[in-house]
Amino acid sequence: MWSDNETDIDLLDFTHLVAAVNSIIKNKTLHPATIGVYGDWGSGKSSLMHMVRSSIENGSDKNTMAIHFNGWLFESYDDAKSALMGTILDEIASKRTLGPRAKELLAKLIHKVDWMRIGLGVGKYFAANAVAGELGVGIAAISDITEAAKAIANQVKDIKAEDVEKLIKEDGSERANVRMAIRDFHDDFNDLLKESNIKTLVVFIDDLDRCNPGTVIDIFEAIRLFLFVPDSVFVIAADEDLIRYAVSTKFPGFQERSGIGRDYLEKLIQYPIKVPPLGKSETENYIKLLFVDSSGVKKEQFEQLRSIALERALSSFQNQCLDYECISQVITEVPADIIDGFSLAESLAPILAAGLSGNPRQTKRFLNMLRMRIEMASARKITLNLRTLAKLMLLEYFQTEAFRKLAELQVSQEGKPRIINILEQERELTGFKSDVSDLGEAELSSGEPPKLKSKENTQKPKKSLETTSLDEDETTLLQAWGADKWIKNWLSLEPALSGVDLRPYFYFSRDNVVINVSTVRRMSPEAQKILTEFLGESEVVRRAAIDRSVALNQVDVNSLFSSLADRFRNNDDVRIKESILKLMFDFVEKRKEAISQIIIFLKTIPETMIPIVAVVRLGALTTGREEEKAADTLLQVWSTNKLNSILAKAAADAIKRKSDKK
Repeated sequence: MWSDNETDIDLLDFTHLVAAVNSIIKNKTLHPATIGVYGDWGSGKSSLMHMVRSSIENGSDKNTMAIHFNGWLFESYDDAKSALMGTILDEIASKRTLGPRAKELLAKLIHKVDWMRIGLGVGKYFAANAVAGELGVGIAAISDITEAAKAIANQVKDIKAEDVEKLIKEDGSERANVRMAIRDFHDDFNDLLKESNIKTLVVFIDDLDRCNPGTVIDIFEAIRLFLFVPDSVFVIAADEDLIRYAVSTKFPGFQERSGIGRDYLEKLIQYPIKVPPLGKSETENYIKLLFVDSSGVKKEQFEQLRSIALERALSSFQNQCLDYECISQVITEVPADIIDGFSLAESLAPILAAGLSGNPRQTKRFLNMLRMRIEMASARKITLNLRTLAKLMLLEYFQTEAFRKLAELQVSQEGKPRIINILEQERELTGFKSDVSDLGEAELSSGEPPKLKSKENTQKPKKSLETTSLDEDETTLLQAWGADKWIKNWLSLEPALSGVDLRPYFYFSRDNVVINVSTVRRMSPEAQKILTEFLGESEVVRRAAIDRSVALNQVDVNSLFSSLADRFRNNDDVRIKESILKLMFDFVEKRKEAISQIIIFLKTIPETMIPIVAVVRLGALTTGREEEKAADTLLQVWSTNKLNSILAKAAADAIKRKSDKK
């Protein structure tokens, strides 16, 4: 298993990105500065910032101070501004030796932060009690200051009532007005850095991807209004789309096309640095290094192999990876775990790089789940083949509905689904073999079938495979899978599954077979946001979310579809079911790689739950495509069903219209 936390060990070739951030930090003529580390959720932004922070903390310049602030940890705070400012002040107090003047400034600034938080509580108190006026006027109108202090303390996290009462009773009109109390915060903070002998303060702000829009805006406002002093540098890990979305919620009267989100971001972030997604070769190197790291090799051997991997990636421009020859030069007796891991990496890298959009976190989570299931099986004294399990997990990640259906079939067929045997024979009998490890990311991400390599001395089959023994479910699945380009690529991966007893593999995947509870956890924040908007009440918001789904990677598409399918199955309200099914069709129209999944899904639900609109939508979705044959078979099944006569008539009419056109 591998840790999912940030690391300062570079497995992603971030050397040039670390150098870029450090160059801005060290250049005093550029200060104050805001650096935006941009990238998708899980792209490695946190690790990049951790590497930069480690270089500062382990460096020789003791006048540069690094502070880490995790925005998500303060998500529940009433005021993210004061949380950020308070964290910075606490860090300075704990890490620097302060003289009398610095202590005086620190106490003054902490006092003002407390007043800001109390001022927020006062505002809530007045709003709840319909009392208007400035802080001082409002307090004066309350006869029992002790009771008022208790009420205010209840509004703000981690503020004690006695502290509120003490601050209320303190004399000074400046403190009586929150705006006046923070007016000179900026100057005092600048003086504190000078008195503390901090030549450069570097604040790393992380995990904004997980924060709600209000928290994101509060943190940005704290930087600009209070903390942006000459000796400061703020390094902010952010997703550009998330910031634009946060701004749009703060200024709801403006549409995104007005560019307000982009303008806001450009004014706030002076130096954007983008973390690129991993390509095929980088993903392969990353997986291989993870297996080397977990194999128990000596630290110096691992560091040597890591250096070789990064050098090869740089010198070959992403075309050359670690191989057995490299590792055998460093390690005399290469452990079997590493050999298996290298072989697995070569098979998985093309699909994971394309399907997960080169996302390191998603890649690591896939591998962790793989390892976890191997270990669970081992605890039950069951040996699972690593490559067989990995192949099935790819189906689970990218085609969950097909995975579920295959799970049902293997239960009734002693772990050896007939459909797998038929499909793999069809692939073999064509006289070709796909070499997926040689595919480029563009081919996989576009869903195009692989370029096939001809086998020598291979004869074409004299007769077609026997499929008459298949039932309706198997026939529909066979046709849907035969038209799905991703499935074709997947079938070509080694090892073949024909004749393999799949029961133990599905046993340790049964949490996702019964109900796909992990799909939301696998989604990126953007996909989770789209799912929320899918299920909202606004049709305009829903349509916009569907349009944005074109940018999602394949695992997010699969997770969204599976989440909608689960909601359909688990809801008893007919109107809600129809609404969800309509949404699923709208979504699949945008992401046509999910057509086979919606066909399989429709086949797995009772005909009584299917509205007649599904007939029209399915026809429109599949006409002229490879999936049309599978859709026609499903219509034929619907036309003869005895449970939903309206559906049967609609399906029969659709079949007749199609026949008449021919």
